[in-house]
Amino acid sequence: MSNATAIPYVLQDDYVAVVLDGKTHQATKGQATFKQLHRALERGDWSRIPKLVDLSAQLAERTHGKVTVNSGGVFYRNQKVDNSLSAKILELIEHGQSVVSWLRFMDNLYQQEDVNTVNRIYDWVNAGRYAITSDGCIVGYKVVDANYKDKHTHKVDNHIGARPLMARSEVDPSEYTECSRGYHVCVRGYIGSFYSHGNHIMVVKVNPADVVASPLGFGHRKFRCWTYEVFAEVGIEEISNLVSDTADAAIMMQPLIEVPDCRFDIIKKVKALPTVKRLLRRGKMTAASFTKASTERLVGWLRKFSQMDIAPSKSKLFDNPLRFAREAAGLTMGQVRAAAGMELQEVYNAERCVKPSQEVIDRILIAIAKLQGNDDIGEAGVSYPRPTLSRAVAPADDDEEEWDDGYDG
Repeated sequence: MSNATAIPYVLQDDYVAVVLDGKTHQATKGQATFKQLHRALERGDWSRIPKLVDLSAQLAERTHGKVTVNSGGVFYRNQKVDNSLSAKILELIEHGQSVVSWLRFMDNLYQQEDVNTVNRIYDWVNAGRYAITSDGCIVGYKVVDANYKDKHTHKVDNHIGARPLMARSEVDPSEYTECSRGYHVCVRGYIGSFYSHGNHIMVVKVNPADVVASPLGFGHRKFRCWTYEVFAEVGIEEISNLVSDTADAAIMMQPLIEVPDCRFDIIKKVKALPTVKRLLRRGKMTAASFTKASTERLVGWLRKFSQMDIAPSKSKLFDNPLRFAREAAGLTMGQVRAAAGMELQEVYNAERCVKPSQEVIDRILIAIAKLQGNDDIGEAGVSYPRPTLSRAVAPADDDEEEWDDGYDG
């Protein structure tokens, strides 16, 4: 029992009330803090009561998308969620930690079409120690061949910026099948099982709504999905330096920056950046700065100043992929319509709606893959589109005023 001063209270099986600073705070059975308050009052743990009352107030302020956290607990579409994920969110709030990423993760996760998968994904994400991005996606890794193609079919593009796609219906949903159809993604610690000299290690992000299965035989260290976004490349020596979930997630906070092939286009892109425009207006950069600079230096400026001026771009994982997939394959809507057995208007509507049904997505992706000559849809799938991208370097600490002497040299 605490030695702190006793607090006036009412304690019933389904109701508690406490008086703090002349104000009455109430909780009923079923609310997130009820059990904790009830137990603290029973034990006379008076020092804990104000903290639990504060927690109840905090819970009234959290929401994202269709997920709401209040004094009653965690809710999705006004239905209470009582599982290990909701417990994780409440625990983080109680300890004063940010829950934004996890609220977004839950919002994404509950758009899963398979209810059974929804109930399992957080548990194996937690067991495999996957990191979560700020937009609620899963950070994973993939080893690809020397040409940035998958190691199984050597057909699927995995350059930075690519979003491979295959029909979800073609991904093996069984947790008891270890190596089977679908795109495979693994945790950092499992890379050594697949890596060999000449391979590339790609950092990818996966929307939890797009995950299909995580084989039990691998201890949830890898999983299968129907689409993902390739975000960055890391060297084998960098993997050992990424020692925490925070390091994983930090990779995803860097924007992807398109680097044109033509020097003229690079200069044009650099000059268009707000920071560079300010430097030009103040005379800290001149036209001579660009004519004297090497292409390598121009690219460096592009990366540095882009990092200052742009936020991380919205992930392709939240976009309707159908139009981009068709155009990347060089196909017309008429060709896809015929292969999919659909009306032209149906294909048109599917490409332009915000979120087509998974059945329609699968039907069109299967048609595109077949038109590309990929008869075994479960093995290859399609990718779209691959711009020339470079992962940005972390922003330097240099202040704008320190750049007086560098640009004309």
